[in-house]
Amino acid sequence: MAQEYHGRLIEGRYLLIGTIGEGGMADVYMALDQRLQRVVAVKLLKPGYAANPDMRERFVQEGRVIARLTHPHIVALYDTGYDTGDCYHVIEYLPRGSARELLNSRRFEPDAVIEIGIAIGRGLAAAHRRQLVHRDVKPANILFTQDGMPKLADFGIARRIDQSGRTLTGVILGTPDYVAPEVINGRPATAASDIYGLGVTLYTLATGQPPFSGDDDTVLIKHLSEIPKPPSVLMPDIPPQLDALILRALAKDPTNRYPSADAFADALLALKAPQPLLRSCLLLHTFVLIVLAIMLVLALVQLNRSVVLRVNPAAGAAGVQVQPAKRSAAPCPDEPDPPRAVSGGTLYCVATETLLLRIDRVSSACLIPGDYLERRRRMSRYDAGRTALSRARDPCAAGAARNLYRRR
Repeated sequence: MAQEYHGRLIEGRYLLIGTIGEGGMADVYMALDQRLQRVVAVKLLKPGYAANPDMRERFVQEGRVIARLTHPHIVALYDTGYDTGDCYHVIEYLPRGSARELLNSRRFEPDAVIEIGIAIGRGLAAAHRRQLVHRDVKPANILFTQDGMPKLADFGIARRIDQSGRTLTGVILGTPDYVAPEVINGRPATAASDIYGLGVTLYTLATGQPPFSGDDDTVLIKHLSEIPKPPSVLMPDIPPQLDALILRALAKDPTNRYPSADAFADALLALKAPQPLLRSCLLLHTFVLIVLAIMLVLALVQLNRSVVLRVNPAAGAAGVQVQPAKRSAAPCPDEPDPPRAVSGGTLYCVATETLLLRIDRVSSACLIPGDYLERRRRMSRYDAGRTALSRARDPCAAGAARNLYRRR
């Protein structure tokens, strides 16, 4: 039947070019909007329903209401109308297909299930604020954009809740695998019914199968009387927290479910965020590590300034507090009186850069004043052989050693 519509022009604007899907009440086609030159999806009521004036008028009126639902996780409705026996909706075309189609090849990972639950929960909450109940939340009605964003589709069979809370009479009960127990019992569908449908949908995406199996009558009875197994029983990689959230949405009593679709989405979102105590511990741990790292750097800098074996001439010694130190009696070669110090059993001859004894106290050491560095630079111009010979005969080393021996 769907093939008969290929090549047909709807409303003189939408050219049907392929079939996307077929349902019990309507078929969905890929179409080209010739006015805007973009690909859209056209949903056509089947002739049996389109011939009923009341059904046709309700379909068009619902389309007008749904067109005012602007939300990033609801499929956009572009146009609606009736054209020579065809009752249609023109909706956003999503090329990646539905969750039901993806589920045929693989199940969804827990993180993906959480993301889909958050997105569809937000979309349902937006519809509920407009007094619309979807009534048929299921994987086949969750479509994906090119970049993987989930969107809720098929609001064409949604029912409006009037001010007294009653659902207006409709002909669609919903899909048996996803219908809420109160709807099976003949009570009106509410926002809690959509939450139940979303819970069954997430259960199916996480495990690869709905919570209840069998023919339609058997499944409906199980919805009323049987407690579903936790999803982790079927798939051990599902965290227990996600188990608890899904099972609460599947409560038989609507009052035991989440109070709103937003509350369900918030609960799912909390699974993605770190716990407050854990987050505080991580921040404190990071702060302590930073403080320790700063203290270590400062200690190394202070040690480098306190224990001087060689001095970078470019740095000089300006601004350094030099503790008074005992001088060696023996002069160093080629210099009138170069600075040197003995402290705590440590002896260092600056002129020859000779460490006579190992430093055993880091609290004091020999520091070189800035004017002496210039004299050292002039010394470097001396003949290399003479400098080497003078250092080999360095009296400073011998004299300083005798002085140190006397100190001990």
